[in-house]
Amino acid sequence: ETQARALRSQLPEAVTIVWTSPTRRTRQTAELLAPGRVVAREPALRNLDGGLSWATRREAAARGEDLQPEDGETLAAGASRARALLDRIRRTLGPGESAVLVTHGDFAPLLLGELRHTPLLERPARDALGHGEMACEPLPPTPPLTP
Repeated sequence: ETQARALRSQLPEAVTIVWTSPTRRTRQTAELLAPGRVVAREPALRNLDGGLSWATRREAAARGEDLQPEDGETLAAGASRARALLDRIRRTLGPGESAVLVTHGDFAPLLLGELRHTPLLERPARDALGHGEMACEPLPPTPPLTP
């Protein structure tokens, strides 16, 4: 709660909406971070599906592997979800509007990697955020073409 309140001053004035994972913890964080702004639940901001810990996924990515958990998502599947969400946000926001996304530690690097064009298996190390950390990134008007 203290971290969310401390981050308030870093939010751009143009933030009109806050999208948050459906979990109670992220909704509470969103409401503390951006009081008075619209907070909308966004299922695509959920954490990665499957029983693998984030540490296990990071270690596998460092070895060049994208593990497939039983009944769960690979990093590639999570990145695809991130890309679709960013495309939807791009179509939703009006000129000059900004949004905040409140999500989980295993999904944030996939979102940031999409925005920063980080190779998939480098995202767990390069684009990870610490607990209670925020990153501000521009949303390019159209996604770049990927080979």
